[in-house]
Amino acid sequence: MKTFLLPIILMFFAACQSLPQADYILHHGKIYTCDSSFLVVEAVAVKDGKILATGSNQEILNGFKADSTVDLQNQAVYPGLIDAHAHFYGYGKGLFEVNLWGCSSEVEMIQRVEEFAERNPNLPWIIGRGWDQNLWTNKSMPNFNLLNGLKLSQPVFLTRVDGHAALVNEVAWNMVDAKNNSALGGEVVLENGKFTGLLIDGAVDLVQNIIPQPSKEDMVKYLLSAQKNCLAEGMVALHDAGLKSNIIEAMHELKKSGDLKMDFHLMMDGTDETTLNKYLKSPIVEDGFLVKSVKLYADGALGSRGALLKHEYHDRHDYYGIRVTSLDSMEKVARRCQENGIQLCTHAIGDSANRDVLRIYSQLIQKGNPLRWRIEHAQIVDPADFPLFKQYSIIPSVQPSHATSDHAWAPDRLGTYVTRGYQYKTLWDCNGFLPLGSDFPVESIRPVLQFYAAIARKTTDGKPQGGFQMNEALTRQQALLGLTRFAAYSMQMDDQMGSIEEGKWAHFTVFDQDIMSISVEKIPNVSTKYTIIRGNIAYSK
Repeated sequence: MKTFLLPIILMFFAACQSLPQADYILHHGKIYTCDSSFLVVEAVAVKDGKILATGSNQEILNGFKADSTVDLQNQAVYPGLIDAHAHFYGYGKGLFEVNLWGCSSEVEMIQRVEEFAERNPNLPWIIGRGWDQNLWTNKSMPNFNLLNGLKLSQPVFLTRVDGHAALVNEVAWNMVDAKNNSALGGEVVLENGKFTGLLIDGAVDLVQNIIPQPSKEDMVKYLLSAQKNCLAEGMVALHDAGLKSNIIEAMHELKKSGDLKMDFHLMMDGTDETTLNKYLKSPIVEDGFLVKSVKLYADGALGSRGALLKHEYHDRHDYYGIRVTSLDSMEKVARRCQENGIQLCTHAIGDSANRDVLRIYSQLIQKGNPLRWRIEHAQIVDPADFPLFKQYSIIPSVQPSHATSDHAWAPDRLGTYVTRGYQYKTLWDCNGFLPLGSDFPVESIRPVLQFYAAIARKTTDGKPQGGFQMNEALTRQQALLGLTRFAAYSMQMDDQMGSIEEGKWAHFTVFDQDIMSISVEKIPNVSTKYTIIRGNIAYSK
C-alpha cells in the first residue's frame, strides 16, 4: 500500500513545487474587478506589486504558492479609487490658509479672516478660499467694505469656492500696477464707477499674479499634506487640473524620491507659455507619473455668473457670462497639442462654451479620439450638441457633487434651461462611459461622496427630497467604473490601473462597508480601512 502511494505523494510535492509564487493572496472576499465584464471574484494573487491572477478561492489558493494569505471574511475590495479631475496642489496649499468653506454669511467670512490674521501676524499675505454667496441669506456677491474695516496691514486675497472670483482688500488692490477695468476674460467689478473689491475670472490674475511664490519647502509641505488626506479617503491616483512648471518639477522630484506614493497625470497650465514650452515637445511619461495633457478654460463658473450661456442669465438681464479664452487662442493651443500628441482638457461650463469647444475639437480631432481629448465639467449642454460627443468620441469629465451643490440655486441662474445641466446619464450614453472626479477643493476630497452624488443626486443631508433631476442619475456600477476604470482611461493610465486584472498594479481600496450593496443613505458615512498602492499598504485605519 505504501509503495503504491509513494508516486502519488511525490507527484503532489512536485506539483506544489511548480506552482507560481505570489507574495500574498487575498481570499474569501468580494472583489470588484471593474474589468470589461464587471466580474466579481473571490480571490486575487499579488506579486512584486502587481496582480498575478484573480479567480475563485479554489483557483487562487490551489493554483499559487504565497508567502502569506489574508482571509477577507467577505469584505469588499475595489480597484484603487481615482479622481479624474482635482486640484491636488491647490488643496494642499489651502490647508495652510483661511478656510472659508461653509461660511453662512459675509460677516462669518470676515470673522474667520480676522481670527486667522490674529493667529498669523507675521504672514506677508492673508490668503483664503471657499466662500460661496449662494449660502448666504441675501445671496449677493460681497464687497470689500467689511474686509477693509479690519484695518489689516497685510494684503488680503479671498477666492470664491470655485476659484473663478476673488475678494481683495484695498491694501492688495493698491499693489496692482495696471488696474485694467476690462481685464481680458474677466471683470473688475465697479459700483458707481468705484472698485468694489470683487474680481471675476481673468481679472483675478491682476492680484493673484503679484502674490509671492511659496518656497520649495512650503510646496513639499502642501503636497505631502494633500497626499496624506487623499490616501485616507481611499484614493490612489488623480489628474491634477492645470499646473505651472515649478509645481510640476516639485511633484516630479517627490515622486522619484518615493515620497509621493500616489500616481499622477498632471495637466499643464495652458495659459503659461513657460510650462508649454518646457513640456509640450518633451512630455514626462514615466510609470505612475505623466505630464502629457494641457488644461484650458473656455469660460468661468455658473455660481459667479461666469459660465458662457446661449441664453441670458435668468437672474441678470442681457448678460451671458464670460469667454475666458478667445476662440483663436483656444484653437492655437489645440493645434499645438495635436501636433505634439498631447491630450487637451478644456473647462467648459455653459452651453455656449461647450459648443465652442466641441466645434474646435471636431475640426482637429482624429477618428476615435486617440489623444483622449476631454471637456472638463460639461455642465450645461444643449441637447443639439450631444451628437458631437458621440461622433468624435470626445470625453466629458464630470464631477457628480456639482449637481448636488448647485441644485438649490442653479434654477435662479438658468430658469427653465436648468434641465440642460448636470446630464450625467445622457453624457454616459454618448460614449458608453464617463470618468468621474471631484474638482476638490471646490468639492469634498472624498470619492465616496462623488459615488453617492452620482447615484442619489442628493446632498448628504438628503436634499432635495427625491433627488435632483433623477433621470440623469447613474447606477452604482456606472459610478464605480467612473471612479476606477474610466477615470484611468481618461488619464491615459488604464494600462497600469483602474481595474483588478492580471499585469496591472495592485492598487486596492477597502472600505468598512460595501458601497455596492448597503442602503444609499449609509454611503456618505462609509470610511476607508485600507488604501493599497503597488501591493503595499499606504493607509490603514
